[in-house]
Amino acid sequence: MVLTSAKETVDWWYRWLTSKPRRSPVHAQVLITGKCNARCVQCNIWSRYQENPELADDELSTEELLELADQLEDLCVKTVSISGGEPFMRKDLFRFVRALKEKKIWVNVTTNGSMLNEVNRKAVIETHLDSLTVSIDGTEEVHSRLRKGLSFQKTYSDLKELASLSKAIGDGKTCLNVASVVTGENV
Repeated sequence: MVLTSAKETVDWWYRWLTSKPRRSPVHAQVLITGKCNARCVQCNIWSRYQENPELADDELSTEELLELADQLEDLCVKTVSISGGEPFMRKDLFRFVRALKEKKIWVNVTTNGSMLNEVNRKAVIETHLDSLTVSIDGTEEVHSRLRKGLSFQKTYSDLKELASLSKAIGDGKTCLNVASVVTGENV
């Protein structure tokens, strides 16, 4: 089902939520990793891993992620948002996405956009990811100041390539979103 407007989306969710009593969550947020390749001024997740490297050992294994996908299906979860840290730092990200998609679960991944290389762009399309949210916090100058270690131009270029690839080899249904953290720097 493709919803074409915000009102249509809200109406669909309202009908679904009110059609019968719910005993389980509709949506799940999965923080797949705390590792991050950026040093954003508004976030400290990267510093926690730098100070406590053993935190990496506490992340779910691939097998645990696949088991989680089964559990989310059993709970009748309809949507999953995957975030981090930087989700693309997990080599098994798309294995988890595939497992969720096989269970007909709608999936969004939120990323800083720095790892949208050719291989990952192709995986976004091939796994039929429903939505990809990329963080861009303003002009090139502002973005670079807020998201230390990232290249605005590379992220922008990779997003354009992904949009073209989606039209060329995909079904064009992956929704590409840009999200910004509102700060005094970009308002």
